[in-house]
Amino acid sequence: MSPSGGARLVHIPNSFTWPQAHQVMLDEHERFLSMMVDRMVPERREAFLKLANSHREDGSGPYMGIMRTNSFGVRVGNSENILEDMYGAVCDDISRVNHSCSPNTSTKFDKHSFSFSLFACRDIAEGEELTVAYCILSDGEGARAEKLLPYGIACKCLSCADTTGESDVRRATLDDFSLDINEWAWSRTLLDDWMMNKCREHLDLLREEGLEASDSYHAALVAMMECYIAFGDAKRASRWAERAHKCLWASDYESLEHFLDPESVGYLTHPLWRVRVDTRLEMVMRRLLLIGKLAGREKLEEAMASPEFALAFAAARAEGSYDL
Repeated sequence: MSPSGGARLVHIPNSFTWPQAHQVMLDEHERFLSMMVDRMVPERREAFLKLANSHREDGSGPYMGIMRTNSFGVRVGNSENILEDMYGAVCDDISRVNHSCSPNTSTKFDKHSFSFSLFACRDIAEGEELTVAYCILSDGEGARAEKLLPYGIACKCLSCADTTGESDVRRATLDDFSLDINEWAWSRTLLDDWMMNKCREHLDLLREEGLEASDSYHAALVAMMECYIAFGDAKRASRWAERAHKCLWASDYESLEHFLDPESVGYLTHPLWRVRVDTRLEMVMRRLLLIGKLAGREKLEEAMASPEFALAFAAARAEGSYDL
């Protein structure tokens, strides 16, 4: 694994042009990588040197060229400067997986095991080639082609071969897709099926474009689960939870194991549980009953004496919700 943000501080004279400064940085990266490669055991070094190098004419050295061609970006820190946290990782097998603008797999790095995994994002037929994305999939065909040019790739996937431009239009909407499940759940002006329809349309678009590897695919599945939670339908919510739970490649993935069982208490404690069907007062009283059941009388009395309860109860009364 090699740092992408810079191996070390390099002095670059102010008189240098940008191409000259860029070459200095490439040379420094090459020097840093050569030390790493020289320390590899012979069989690992041999495997690394057998990888393709598509950066022979841009000033990259042989090691840097292989690194730029085959590495996957990995963020290992949480500093404000993202570049300082970014590294490039070359994998023995995964780096040999070819590109597709509609990939059937996605990669994910696990810091705890210090390993990469390759996940199938949809059903893959026997004998079908495994593919990953080398570029930003929401870009249009022209931008993707430019990004793939250094790899020597002229992609012929269905999206790139689309001469009507419809695929570009569909992909352009991906960056505009946003979910505010809370805004819909608590709104009395948005229709009950508004969020569900929005998610279903997005999922259909992603499947049509073969973009199940995108993070928004996982996000839409989770949103569908939360829609049914808002209606108090744990049975249907658990079906969507099962689908989202399998998206292990998503960058914002969180385990949904506690929602796989429709009888799980996780539904009752979810902040959106039945918010589309209950009055505010019903929600306040249900939460108090749940606290008493799970935590006991002492915690119940403590909750009822809290400022938060007083505010919630006042809001419920202001709404005019007195029917239990």
